Amino acid sequence: MLFSEMGKVEAHCKRIARKSPDSSELNILLGSVSIGVTFALRMLRGQDNESLSI
Repeated sequence: MLFSEMGKVEAHCKRIARKSPDSSELNILLGSVSIGVTFALRMLRGQDNESLSI
């Protein structure tokens, strides 16, 4: 389920990339998405619990 959601987010980001001439906004968005995905995968694996506390 998580991976299908990640695919939807990726597709959404690609649509934004085609519409937006300003790539800096897209880069910020993609960076946030990749951080969120990494965070979610670590949570699912149960690894690095101490390092996840923000």
